[in-house]
Amino acid sequence: MNIIAEKFTENYPIEILSSIWNEAAQKSEEYGRRRIAWAFDSNPFGKARLWLLRDGSTQHYFGCSALLPRNFILKGVTVQAGLIADTAIKKEYRTLGPALFLHQEIIRNSNDLAFMLAFPNKIAEAVIQRVGFKKAKSVGHWVKIIKSGQAIKKKIKSPLLSKLLLLFAPILDLGFLIFDFRPDLKKRFICKEESDFHAQFDSAWNKFKSTYDFILDRNVEYLRWRYKNNPNLERKYKIFSICDRATDELAGYVVYFIENGLAHATDFLWVEEKLKLNQLLSLFFKALRKTSTGAVQFFFREDSPIEKVFRRRLFFKIGKSPLLYYLFDASFEESFQGLINGRKAFITSGDRDF
Repeated sequence: MNIIAEKFTENYPIEILSSIWNEAAQKSEEYGRRRIAWAFDSNPFGKARLWLLRDGSTQHYFGCSALLPRNFILKGVTVQAGLIADTAIKKEYRTLGPALFLHQEIIRNSNDLAFMLAFPNKIAEAVIQRVGFKKAKSVGHWVKIIKSGQAIKKKIKSPLLSKLLLLFAPILDLGFLIFDFRPDLKKRFICKEESDFHAQFDSAWNKFKSTYDFILDRNVEYLRWRYKNNPNLERKYKIFSICDRATDELAGYVVYFIENGLAHATDFLWVEEKLKLNQLLSLFFKALRKTSTGAVQFFFREDSPIEKVFRRRLFFKIGKSPLLYYLFDASFEESFQGLINGRKAFITSGDRDF
């Protein structure tokens, strides 16, 4: 097959993309328009690079993939990376050849980037590995029960056993409440739900970023674009903030959304000199108990000191995903591996494909 790759950095062909997304992933044209306007045109780190695949014999467009610019801080130095996303190939062309060709074209035309990241599904993993991407450490899935009754109803299928366990739910919830009870924090901090990200989020970020050697740039412009302007209508992101009562300065935050009674924490940080992670979690749990949430879920890179905090706060590790792959210039491979796999790498679920 004669495959032709076409690259776009602006004026993205909406109708062609929508046709591919609709046939390959059952996405509507309206989804395509929203997605292009947001992820491709409005990214604060720069416009997306798009590749389309065309069958040279029929001139039929059948595949696509994009490289979304992302800024990372590596030991205090800001570099630009690219996240492979929005990959789709129509069913009749789903063989190894076109997929390899597509990703090879992306790599060949991206020498200006410091590195590339991918979060492939199981089907795409083989392709990503074949073109040179390497697997980073796994991402752990951590869940904390907030209201045991909801968890029992959701997980226990036997009606009789469910009724029996529900009798003990109030006792369990009281135990969780006592364990998380921190009356001293109320005197020191003010918690609220923010309507938007503001200048103090930049101040907190500037203090937090030096703590880690590998971390995504989380400035206000990015946070607002990523969470407030996101056209994903199925997710309504909330911003839980914690301010120092004495100075009114932002001490920490959690960005999350609630789906089917489960709170998904997608981003969080804390200013160590004002607030500890353990304290941030206590205040966040207290706020969640006032909602319909039965549990909260965090995704975080394995072998991080943060896992110890999760265990102390009665989180359960329910699994892990080897989701993150990276491709880096060979001359920097050894030092880069130490950063992305080191204990001072900060990677949350919000850093993944979106």
